[in-house]
Amino acid sequence: MDKDEIRAIRKSLKFTQERFAQKLGVSYATVNRWENGVSVASSLAIQSIKRLVEERQKRNEENPTNTGSIRYS
Repeated sequence: MDKDEIRAIRKSLKFTQERFAQKLGVSYATVNRWENGVSVASSLAIQSIKRLVEERQKRNEENPTNTGSIRYS
């Protein structure tokens, strides 16, 4: 998962970097470094990001008025 995908996912979830970091259990600085290409997300962090996406998709399925899809690789 590259820096652009991470940023796109965070924005599609409508999270600030700070809120995204809280949800993932990392620091704001870590998210900032991922999005700026200074460092890369660990496999554990990527799993957590994917889990957030899946949770959002489930909520969207349960509430069809809240549409939108998130794709990641």
